[in-house]
Amino acid sequence: MSARRIETDALVVGSGGIGATYARLMKPHVGRVTMIDSGAQLSRIPGEHVSNPYVYQHQPNLSLGMMYGQNQLFSIPEEPYRLEIPRGELFNPPVMRRNFTNPLQNPNANMMNAADANLVGGAFALWSCFAPTPVPWELQRFGQPQITFDYRIDADDAARADLMMEDMTMVADAVGDYIPIETSAESAKGVTEPFFQPPGTSWHWMGTYRMGPEDDGTCVVDPDSRVWGFDNLYLGGGGVIPNEVATNCTLMASAIAAKSVSRITGRSIEDLANDVGVGSD
Repeated sequence: MSARRIETDALVVGSGGIGATYARLMKPHVGRVTMIDSGAQLSRIPGEHVSNPYVYQHQPNLSLGMMYGQNQLFSIPEEPYRLEIPRGELFNPPVMRRNFTNPLQNPNANMMNAADANLVGGAFALWSCFAPTPVPWELQRFGQPQITFDYRIDADDAARADLMMEDMTMVADAVGDYIPIETSAESAKGVTEPFFQPPGTSWHWMGTYRMGPEDDGTCVVDPDSRVWGFDNLYLGGGGVIPNEVATNCTLMASAIAAKSVSRITGRSIEDLANDVGVGSD
């Protein structure tokens, strides 16, 4: 396929909910907006939440096969290992997996459930939005570099996790019995109580290219999501949120994106909302 040159006024990399927010709010003001992404297009409209249909909301198990099928684990050690986390269990590399194993990955410093999905159109699978260390000697799918983690939980983190679990189970025991989760392997074994999941399991990672008030080496973007040292490069997504929040971070990331577009266009957030026909409340 021959290369094609495209000129645009604004380039948005990523067609998920945050990329779509940038594109929708910028379009009336910056001229031509181009969005690019990689992978299969699973929805007709970029930014559409593919798992929102009624059948998936009421029977979420129906979407799991496609969702997990789109994900590829980032860094797989070559040997079985025991995670250094509270109440850790023995985890093994995926059965029959022989490609993309990473001999440089320290098993006990890995985020073994961290995965990425290459698809176009909206939220359906795990979103990564973080910056691990690339290893150039081996490529994953779509030509992306193999990566290596150095992630550890120290004693203070482990103690806080245990206190959180103790508090949560005390409240839950006072409420009633635990409800088995149909999709959980632990529930299939008869385990219904809360349990610690392996690092990387979280679907809402935050703070990995965080914003900050000044370029002091502890942050990547300014309070308007502009990358320090650049005039026209902005980042969006959960990575810009400075600290983890207790709930789904998508709405907060969308609000931060709107604030960023306000900086880019010089228009207030209220005016941007009116421009696209939605209220600003």
